[in-house]
Amino acid sequence: MSYTVKEHTYTASEQKSFHTDKLTLLGLLGTGISHEINTPSQFIGDNLRFVQSSLNDLFKIPRELIKTTETYLEAHPDKALADQIKAIKDKAGLDFLEEEIQQAVEDSLQGLERVSTMVHAISEYSYNPRETNIKRAFNMNRLLENALNITTNEWKYNVTIEKDLDPSLPAFACDQKEIQLAFLHLILNAADAIKAHPTNKGAGTISLQTEYDEGFVTLKIKDNGIGIPEDSFDKIFLTSFTTKDCLEQSGHGLPIVYFSIIEQHQGTIEFSSTVNEGSLFTIKIPISKVATNTK
Repeated sequence: MSYTVKEHTYTASEQKSFHTDKLTLLGLLGTGISHEINTPSQFIGDNLRFVQSSLNDLFKIPRELIKTTETYLEAHPDKALADQIKAIKDKAGLDFLEEEIQQAVEDSLQGLERVSTMVHAISEYSYNPRETNIKRAFNMNRLLENALNITTNEWKYNVTIEKDLDPSLPAFACDQKEIQLAFLHLILNAADAIKAHPTNKGAGTISLQTEYDEGFVTLKIKDNGIGIPEDSFDKIFLTSFTTKDCLEQSGHGLPIVYFSIIEQHQGTIEFSSTVNEGSLFTIKIPISKVATNTK
């Protein structure tokens, strides 16, 4: 028996439920992948640190043997044996090997640290429906660093990141994932604006500054990208508007920023922009009383 599915229009509530289910699944997948990456990374790191700490002892053995042999030859000259020892030293290249192996181990440890940082950032983006709309105290600098880690592949090859982050910045009440998503879109937009610049060949600078200002934590994000035409200023936060190829982007980046900062966190957004010179977005979010579990 066969059945032809009939057309059906879902209600807004049903569509929202579908969206939540998709985010939940993505969150579960992200958490699972993070765990599977983190576990082998830990024991690989432990093994590499053991190798690193053992290298000095390992290379000490042939050095001591050669030193002992040379001391013996000083007391008992033997040209044939001396030439043989020199040939062995030259062929082995102990100095070169020690330096290169140490560097290889150090590079591997740095790579694992990068993986660990990325896994941590991904896990913090994992969606937990039980935490939706719950505001806790977070540090803006940390959320910004996570957004940078997540978006690294979009800017690391040709964009310089300049940071001036206030280390004494107080925590503020926020829905962590919504704020991180807003920061992520701001960084991606800045990187895209630099790539789209007609003369800089995709290279440029994104400047990030945080500060505290009379009850508000503030983020200023500046780029030297293509800029925004003045006649588009009143359109950039509309979901239907985009300056990018419609096949590449949905145009939802800045509307998401607007929704998170202004509607969900009662913050403010100001921006200035000049075509072919760049843009500056200033985000201000009020600090309010929350639980003390600051992150």
